[in-house]
Amino acid sequence: MSEVRLSFGEDTYMRSVLKEAGRIAAGTLVSFDHTEGRAVSGLAKKGLVVRLDGEVHITDAGAMWLATERI
Repeated sequence: MSEVRLSFGEDTYMRSVLKEAGRIAAGTLVSFDHTEGRAVSGLAKKGLVVRLDGEVHITDAGAMWLATERI
């Protein structure tokens, strides 16, 4: 996977997922609130998540990012 550059908000959201849930598998559903909507939209455009109603579906790329990052 080529390196994906995340904005501050995107990085903060993904690190919060990592901190709360640890390493998670692709296909996992994770909730988000309205204040995280912009970050989630950016992550969806980059293919790390699929935005659903109040939740995101972690993609293979998102799970790979979470597996390689540290808190």
